[in-house]
Amino acid sequence: MVDAVEEYAIFMLDPDGRVATWNEGAERIKGYAEDEIVGQHFSTFYTDEDREAGVPASNLDAAMEESWVEDEGWRVRADGSHFWANVTITAVRDDDGTLQGFAKVTHDMTDRRERERELRRERDLNEKLLQTAPVAIAVYDSDGELLLSNRRTRDVFGLPESGDVDDLHDADRWDVYDAEEKPLPADELPPARVLESGEPVVNDEIAIDPPDGDRRWFRVNAVPLFDAEESVDRVVVAGEDVTELKRRERQLRRQRDELESELGEVFGRVSDAFFALDEEFRFTHINERAHELINPEDRELVGESIWDQFPKATERLFKPHYERALENQETVSFEEYYPEPLDIWFEVRAYPSETGLSVYFRDISERKQRERELEESERRYRTLAEHFPNGVVTLFDHDLEYTLAAGQGFDRIPVDPEDLEGNSFRDAWDEETVDTLEPAFQDALDGEESTVELEYVDREWIFQAVPIADERGDVFAGMTMAIDVTEQKEQERALEQYSEYLDDVIDGIDDLFYVLDSDGGLRRWNESLADVTGYSNAEIDSMDALDFFEEDAETIASAVAKGFEEGGVIVEADLVTNDGERIPYEFSATTVENPEGDTVLAGIGRDVSEQKDRERELTKYETIVETIEDGIYVKDEDGYFTMVNDAYAEMTGYDRDELVGAHASLVVDEATIGDSREMLSGAALEDGDEPTMEATLRTKDGGAIPAEGTFASIDTDDEREEVGVVRDITERKERRRKLEESNERLEQFAYAASHDLQEPLRMVSSYLSLVERRYADELDDDAEEFIEFAVDGAERMREMIDALLEYSRVETRGDPFEPVDLEAVYEDAIQDLEVKIAESDAEIEAEPLPEAYGDEGQLRQVFENLLSNAIEYSEEGPPQVDVGAERDGEMWIVSVSDDGIGIDPEHADRVFEVFNRLHTREEHDGTGIGLALCRRIVERHGGEIWVDSTPGEGSTFYFSVPAQGEDND
Repeated sequence: MVDAVEEYAIFMLDPDGRVATWNEGAERIKGYAEDEIVGQHFSTFYTDEDREAGVPASNLDAAMEESWVEDEGWRVRADGSHFWANVTITAVRDDDGTLQGFAKVTHDMTDRRERERELRRERDLNEKLLQTAPVAIAVYDSDGELLLSNRRTRDVFGLPESGDVDDLHDADRWDVYDAEEKPLPADELPPARVLESGEPVVNDEIAIDPPDGDRRWFRVNAVPLFDAEESVDRVVVAGEDVTELKRRERQLRRQRDELESELGEVFGRVSDAFFALDEEFRFTHINERAHELINPEDRELVGESIWDQFPKATERLFKPHYERALENQETVSFEEYYPEPLDIWFEVRAYPSETGLSVYFRDISERKQRERELEESERRYRTLAEHFPNGVVTLFDHDLEYTLAAGQGFDRIPVDPEDLEGNSFRDAWDEETVDTLEPAFQDALDGEESTVELEYVDREWIFQAVPIADERGDVFAGMTMAIDVTEQKEQERALEQYSEYLDDVIDGIDDLFYVLDSDGGLRRWNESLADVTGYSNAEIDSMDALDFFEEDAETIASAVAKGFEEGGVIVEADLVTNDGERIPYEFSATTVENPEGDTVLAGIGRDVSEQKDRERELTKYETIVETIEDGIYVKDEDGYFTMVNDAYAEMTGYDRDELVGAHASLVVDEATIGDSREMLSGAALEDGDEPTMEATLRTKDGGAIPAEGTFASIDTDDEREEVGVVRDITERKERRRKLEESNERLEQFAYAASHDLQEPLRMVSSYLSLVERRYADELDDDAEEFIEFAVDGAERMREMIDALLEYSRVETRGDPFEPVDLEAVYEDAIQDLEVKIAESDAEIEAEPLPEAYGDEGQLRQVFENLLSNAIEYSEEGPPQVDVGAERDGEMWIVSVSDDGIGIDPEHADRVFEVFNRLHTREEHDGTGIGLALCRRIVERHGGEIWVDSTPGEGSTFYFSVPAQGEDND
């Protein structure tokens, strides 16, 4: 059956939203063959915008949560064309509630949508439908003026049948309140809100106190009608008197299609034209009215095949619909045209049975001719019906026998539609319900409308009965609508909370929201305006827009005028707060029409202080880029320059225009380009400084310049670009060469000086020792003491010369850097100091030490000097020394702590200078070079050394060494 349906695309989705089945209607509407689409995700049918907005996923989520979801919007065919679709997605679950997939039904509504857009330009109302509608209906123009009202409206407001429309304009005679019974101003009434927003107002509840003081409640729906320019031209307002009942229009809207279908069934059953067909589609009966319509030549039809007698029916909807009705045993109804010789439009209703079909039909040719005239009326009727709530709808005749029953409300009561159709009203309901509702049924048959509120199966219902009359005004049937209003109060509270939420959203926006009239007066603003400016709401109420500006007031006045003239404006100005602070703001506004019909300027103001700061920073950086002497360039991922500064152009000898757009190989070789890319890639994976390398630049005149480049990458909207800062290091290279030569000469001098100086010192020491031995008997105590001083001085001079020599050779005589186990280095230092540690009874504790990168011998010298000093400068008692290490990025921080005499903080830097002693030699022995040597060694390793100390409490010396790296020697 589904495969035979061509008017609808009906197919199944698996739980992931992929197409599982496909019918002919789907192929016709969407253009995909079954083997092309099965297995594809159903989001294929949605536009790019809907997919980006997550509409397919949200539709499936809604279907899973609510069991089904209905949506309308643009969909995409296989050939890329778009069509307007009405889509219903129903979740399919097994008995235990497990989701099995989704049933999806799509109807191509493109023609209907286009027709509705054309009909929207029409203005005429069908007076008959308007006047007989069971709700109060009024029509307003774009200025909010009442144009038309129906009889029900006049009944509601107690106006005479012949009264003038202006009788409804005396608004002061009625007090209007919202659902919370708060006074409702005119600009918040449904017509005014629709005029302002262009959006319909649905199920608004208001209360009206007429002059007689009897308050009446209404549920109001207001919808806009648009002109050719898509501007609101009219507003149709439908108000249902719910003083004793509260209608749920939304539920009735969902029943629109079922109600129209069942009404068609009623009209079909009372039609005079009828024939019956057997299973072979042969006529078994045909009445007189049918002969008049389809057999004017009075042929003998009984026993004949309908397809033989009416061959053109096989080319129309008649054949497929009759076959479907008989095959699926389902009632079908449709409208179709039969060409010459009949030339008649038919409205057909076919009822299947096990033995054939019963077909009721009538001539609707005249109606078709009138359809263009009636389409506007039908559209307005449909607009009203769409806003009726769901419930139970029935038709009944003068014997109070149900001829039709339908509606989703049957899901909530222990009665099915088939329990009503064909049965008497009195037999269908319990005695209490019959007693309650029967007067309303009788009123409808008497031509009166009535409404009853009742409770049935623990739910509250609003019941309305209305008469159905023919063109002569004779009542031939009645219609009832019963609406479940049990959840209404919860919905009212939810709606109220949502309204408050929207207000809170506007007030919660950090940006300024405002509405201005043409004079610059503030009509509305959010809380942010008060928060930012420091004015109270009462103060703002007495101000206009220009009061918030000083020097920029004229700019704002011009912008407001421009906004009203051109429909929108964007302007920047300094907002002045109550305490005089100036804040740069960007204001963007657009003209809209308020409920009173006045054009106002609504907009947002955004603090652009940070943007202004960034612009100033950008200007500063642009100035720096163009004024610094270093060359700066930017190149794309393919190696082409996108920007160079003047210094870079001057360095290479090219004009800027020659470089921009040129490949970097113009000035450097490909190896250099590749190295820089590798360095950038490595830097991206590490958290360190920007990579730096040296290379040679080729100038325009063929020369070569040694240069040092530092690189970084920046991400733009489209790609990653490389930024480089290039410096001419010709002079630095020359200075380095000279410095290396000078250091080499200095080292040679130091070695020679130490050798030449130590020889006289050895001679002095030797001769003094010889004097002491040879003339020992002749020397008095003073002479011996003098000789001892001289020998000791010479020895100390020798030690200082050795220390100076070692200090001068730190850079030149060190070993290459390699991984070093600091634990082993520490143990070697402890072994070298074994005697001193034993003599002082020192206690040295060390945490596990890591592996570093450096010169093992020099690092052992640092440990020995720091540990020796910790022991030397201890207080009374055994020295306590602690050694530890902590990771800091790419470096290890090693610490040596003691409990000694400490160092005054003001001398914390002096202790690392050559020959800078804080104590006399009598107090503490030493050359004064040990800590200076430590600093020289640590600096060679790219690290630092420092001390934290408190006099009398001890000192902690820290030094940093690389955790890993390349040879820095």
